[in-house]
Amino acid sequence: LAVLRGMSQDIRPQQKYVIDDFQPGDALGVALLYYAVYGEMFPIDSVYDPEALTLLNAGNDQHQVVGRTDDGDIIGLYAIFRNPPGRRIMEGGSWLVHPACRNSILAMRMAQRIHVAPPAYLGLDVMFGQSVTDHIMTQKMAEKFHSLSCAIEIDAMPPRPEQETGWSSGRISLLDGFMIYHDRPHDIFLPHQYADTLR
Repeated sequence: LAVLRGMSQDIRPQQKYVIDDFQPGDALGVALLYYAVYGEMFPIDSVYDPEALTLLNAGNDQHQVVGRTDDGDIIGLYAIFRNPPGRRIMEGGSWLVHPACRNSILAMRMAQRIHVAPPAYLGLDVMFGQSVTDHIMTQKMAEKFHSLSCAIEIDAMPPRPEQETGWSSGRISLLDGFMIYHDRPHDIFLPHQYADTLR
């Protein structure tokens, strides 16, 4: 954090950029992007560590796409990572756009790159995602990519900082959903007491 704190990053808005898979040379830029968006408050330390980011992206447990400017600055990030149980399912998340670049279609282009055709080497059948309920952008994105909502997590996230929203809205609930890429029919056994409701 001390290294990131000492690095100022002046991002010019409305720069040209490309959407690309994470490259090892992007690691410092990704760490700086997390710092620009979250300050020192993100609860997972590895996002601030370029070496850890490079190692995570070298395996099959995480795949990140970035928005990279012609100058090499990382202004956007979207990822899928192994969080839900099962080797053929991953979660979409870590969706960040630098504050100087938020009036663009960058977020949509990054999500589209992953959701329309997730990398074949990951062998995914399903992608899991959560849409926040304090604004509708992620809900619209879930609908665009035909995510099937199946649950709501009440008050799952802490409130956003007041300086970000201009007002405090309390804790944030999440809509859980799935995108099915390859359906694999199988038997499901319903608990007797819930069978009617589940059907």
